[in-house]
Amino acid sequence: MEKRKLSYTLKRNYPLSEVTRIHLGGKCSRYMEFRDLYNTNIDRLNFLEYIKNTKFKYTNEFEDLKVPFFLGNGSDVLFSDKKYIGDVVKISSNGIFILENYSCISDSIPETRSNYDLKQGDKSTASLNLSSIYFKEDKSNPVYVFAESGVRLSYLIQYTLEIGFSGLHWFSYIPANVSGAIYNNVHGGIELLSNYIDAVVVLKNNREIKLLSNNELDFGYDKSIFQKDKSIVILGAIFKLYKQENINIYSDFSKNWIKQKVNVQPKGYSLGSTFKNFSEEEKLKYNLPSISAGYLIDSCNLKGFRINNAYIYEKHANFFINEGTSSEDYNNLIEYAIKKVKEQYNVTLIPEVIRVNF
Repeated sequence: MEKRKLSYTLKRNYPLSEVTRIHLGGKCSRYMEFRDLYNTNIDRLNFLEYIKNTKFKYTNEFEDLKVPFFLGNGSDVLFSDKKYIGDVVKISSNGIFILENYSCISDSIPETRSNYDLKQGDKSTASLNLSSIYFKEDKSNPVYVFAESGVRLSYLIQYTLEIGFSGLHWFSYIPANVSGAIYNNVHGGIELLSNYIDAVVVLKNNREIKLLSNNELDFGYDKSIFQKDKSIVILGAIFKLYKQENINIYSDFSKNWIKQKVNVQPKGYSLGSTFKNFSEEEKLKYNLPSISAGYLIDSCNLKGFRINNAYIYEKHANFFINEGTSSEDYNNLIEYAIKKVKEQYNVTLIPEVIRVNF
């Protein structure tokens, strides 16, 4: 059988501002984008062969691992203005498949909750009302859906809701693709994405493709094994969802959730939530008025504060906006918020944003 040519794009000295949601960042040595990895086994094998044989350029933090920087949707990555002396790779394959006769490989999927009180909200001035969209899922009829790493989360949600599969509606209006959402284990209301993941297909050490169960992925609030082990690259995931009868999840719940988010989230360039919320345990330990990072920043009177053309959003203080600024100014704004909250509450805000090459 004749091998099909692997579909990819390679560009040299490519501006990273073109592939990040914040539209900031200097150039990288080479930018590579791969497509259609799962159309056939041939494509998948070609991809593995290509990765093994390519002489990538590495920055210092990836030198020992011999892997390039793998970029998801660029939704929560801030590259510095300096040139990134290394290769950046994006996998844009975007297939979705309903798996028939699939057997769950995870012993059990832990149901971890996010740092959000369903009844009280986050006590910020831009609090969201989750109780109006919460419903008891019927979990008697599980279904399994495979999505490649490049699928936009918003499209996967729309696709699964239209055929009556519940679970992903909590994550509506999160600007990520599948790989980035898994990497950060994104949260929507009281749910974490890992509550609906059975397994993840990964590239390990540029040498083998493996299927890892939920139990092997060290999921937690805004946490996964991929943040610690850079040698593992997400190629796709198997989601465990639930077939619902006699309910329109999209019109009754997801649209309401999206409408609420649109009202508080900025329309300009941002990286979404800049900082992680605190846990209830941390709130008690440090005597904080709220677990919400946005609330703490707001209480330091920082809404609207700017460093040149980077500023903190007036409606929700956990959103930082690029209005034609530099990566340096945007990063300095992040550091300034950390400093002011530390001075007032003696706690350190933990960024959700991944900052690279500063």
